[in-house]
Amino acid sequence: MALGRLVRAHLHGTFDDIEPAVDLYASLLDSKLHVKGEFDLWKQQWSDSAAASLVDSGIAALDNCPRITMPNIDKLLHVLTTVPVTTAEAE
Repeated sequence: MALGRLVRAHLHGTFDDIEPAVDLYASLLDSKLHVKGEFDLWKQQWSDSAAASLVDSGIAALDNCPRITMPNIDKLLHVLTTVPVTTAEAE
């Protein structure tokens, strides 16, 4: 899924890589321009951080996301870390 690109281990792409997910969850987010700006800041945060190697999962990324300054990235990380619960029975 495109949202996996928000986790530091996979954060080597561009905004175009997550754009399909941004379009899919547009009703939860501000304008695409705001999301792109936050994505650029998010990438910059991890390129400068010595702790970047510790953030290797969606939960760790969510824990390290500044909700106030990056509310759209925070929302996308919440979507990423929400595991759908399904049930099935054998016939």
